[in-house]
Amino acid sequence: MMTFQLDRIHCEGCAKKITKAIQEAQPNARVEINIPARTVKVGGTSDRSKVAMAIKGAGYTIEAAA
Repeated sequence: MMTFQLDRIHCEGCAKKITKAIQEAQPNARVEINIPARTVKVGGTSDRSKVAMAIKGAGYTIEAAA
């Protein structure tokens, strides 16, 4: 599972937008978002670059990745 720390996630709407973008890029991805911690955990895929591009394409900046 890969983890991304984002610059901002304010609400459930943000979480839905990010989840949709990731799942469109990687249909088998499992996405877990922690809004207060501003983290996105993604499993079911090993293509970190596609996931990162999907997050950026949704309008979010990745501060750190693990």
